[in-house]
Amino acid sequence: MRNHLILYRLGCSLLLTAAIGCSASVGPVAVSSRGLGYESGYLGARVHVDTERGAFVTHSELTAYDSNKVATGDGWTAGATTLAGYSWGSFAILGGGRVTRQETSAWTRTDTSPVVQGEWTETRGKYAYSLALRYSAPDSSQYETHSLALIALAGNGIKVRLAIEKAWFTAAGIAREGSRVEIGALFKIGGVD
Repeated sequence: MRNHLILYRLGCSLLLTAAIGCSASVGPVAVSSRGLGYESGYLGARVHVDTERGAFVTHSELTAYDSNKVATGDGWTAGATTLAGYSWGSFAILGGGRVTRQETSAWTRTDTSPVVQGEWTETRGKYAYSLALRYSAPDSSQYETHSLALIALAGNGIKVRLAIEKAWFTAAGIAREGSRVEIGALFKIGGVD
């Protein structure tokens, strides 16, 4: 029940972000992972919503992946992230949360984790460039996964997004680590710049 309440709150935050004026993008992604228990090479989609009101900024993301687990040969993952914070010139610091739902034929898991992100954004002409460092604290699962991601975003109207993530977790009482690389395109579907 607690996880459903968090998912509801994140969904409401995303809708509020959209209601107060934003820039929205959607696009496909391709993911390669190592050491995380997924059949590497899987696809997905991302919806990204940004809002700026003076120094106040928000980022909201919805993701869905066809992420087959090695143990079962099937599965999918969906997630929502909402971050809010303040910017000072080209720099911003944001905090928020992420909820993730994974399902396979053998099990279902919902995890939540707090997230903090620092970022630098630069606009040159009509193109925007962004570099972010995101830390997700240990999640609510038995695996206590936490991760560090470097996210690069560049473009105008159509943006290219590259994320490199390193994750640390505990499985069967043993500390493990893995990595994931995600590349995709975001196509602007509306809103303000």
